[in-house]
Amino acid sequence: MITGPSGCASLRTFTSLALLLALLPADASAQGASVNGAVLDQLGARLPGATVTLVGEQQEAGPVTSGGDGSYSIANVTPGRYRVRAELSGFAITVTAPFYVGSGTATVNVSMAVGPLQQAVVVTVAAAEVSQAQTGAPVTVLDQQVLDALNKPDVLEALRLTPGTNIQQTGGRGSSTSIFLRGGNSNFTKVLIDGVAANDIGGGVDLASCRPPASGASKCSASRTA
Repeated sequence: MITGPSGCASLRTFTSLALLLALLPADASAQGASVNGAVLDQLGARLPGATVTLVGEQQEAGPVTSGGDGSYSIANVTPGRYRVRAELSGFAITVTAPFYVGSGTATVNVSMAVGPLQQAVVVTVAAAEVSQAQTGAPVTVLDQQVLDALNKPDVLEALRLTPGTNIQQTGGRGSSTSIFLRGGNSNFTKVLIDGVAANDIGGGVDLASCRPPASGASKCSASRTA
């Protein structure tokens, strides 16, 4: 039995000490919980420089960076269920299965897979100047220099050089000669000599009579526009 003022003081001191001792283990265990482990690739090699975060149902811990040997450690973890999330350039973000942290130390290793190759392509549409030599020009001009270089008596030999043009001759030199543009009939072609129409609309023309330089032709041009 404890009586008197000194006895009451001793009782209060004893009660306070007992309460402190009762609280210390639980607080120490909560503050002492930690999660550590290593970040590895799929072949088991350790990955330094990974960002590791402890993701809980109510809170997160970290992030920390894995060391040169790929290891990480997160201290002062509150008891609860967590996942470990690891991120590293060149690897896919990895999240582990959930686990429970109570007291002491939980060891969780993270295995990361190589991330998919990604490439961003930006397409910008802008008009650019294109030279005439790079386009399918609808007009072909054969000047005097080209005609002299060919050194042919018939103009049809020069016209054979124009794209989309088909020259057909029924026989030998001087026989009936027709011109077909872009697969059309010969009577679809309008022929002009010195700016004057050589055929009526819908009528054909015989090119056998056109024989530069004897006929005096100095230039031939073919227009394939509609």
